[in-house]
Amino acid sequence: KTHFVNRLFGRVDTRYVQTLGVEVHAYEHYYLWDTAGDKNFGGLRDGYYVHRDSFLAFCSLSSLKSIEKLPFWIASCGNVKFSKNGEVVPFKIVVNTQNPTEEATQALQQFKNRYPTFTFVEMDIDRCSRDSIVNVLA
Repeated sequence: KTHFVNRLFGRVDTRYVQTLGVEVHAYEHYYLWDTAGDKNFGGLRDGYYVHRDSFLAFCSLSSLKSIEKLPFWIASCGNVKFSKNGEVVPFKIVVNTQNPTEEATQALQQFKNRYPTFTFVEMDIDRCSRDSIVNVLA
């Protein structure tokens, strides 16, 4: 998630820094809430999801674990319901395609079959253009 936000703002930072709680980033008319992925640091996560206009969940084809965690993210977002004022809130799953493993690729295909109503956006976040990142938000 953080890497996606860094690419959006043109920052190149190869260090991994764990998000603690939430970081809010303003981009044009969007506010991107980068919430902690670690359950030990995401205790207030449900409160961050109130008044949202869409959800973006992230996973990587280089990590089977990230694919396996997608149901957790869907369930945690579902705690605040997928609607706002009676309208369905868009839910996109951004899949980083860099360095895919066979296991993760197969798991993602099974996941897609299980959740056919979600939008899946597959991209190599390291190599994609800023415009591609912005298009995910639209």
